[in-house]
Amino acid sequence: MGFTTIKSSFHTADGDVVGGSARVKALWIAHSGNVGTVKLRDGGSTSTIMMTLNTALAADEYQCEIPEPGLRFETKPYVDISGGISSVTVFYD
Repeated sequence: MGFTTIKSSFHTADGDVVGGSARVKALWIAHSGNVGTVKLRDGGSTSTIMMTLNTALAADEYQCEIPEPGLRFETKPYVDISGGISSVTVFYD
């Protein structure tokens, strides 16, 4: 197993994680007391949904680790935030 350089991208609104292909390794999600949803899409706001995470009706923070080798985004990873999500940090290489 080789070593990689993990990078991160912080989001408080929808947007590109990085401008090209990448492999998402983990997410850190902070949210208010309202139900929220985080969708990871491959390409942009209307592209294929690769992963969906729903949060509970309680203020909290979540860590989501994606099993090796991570989730591959061929075009570019895009984070779609809705509901009570305060912020999302995406870890990728």
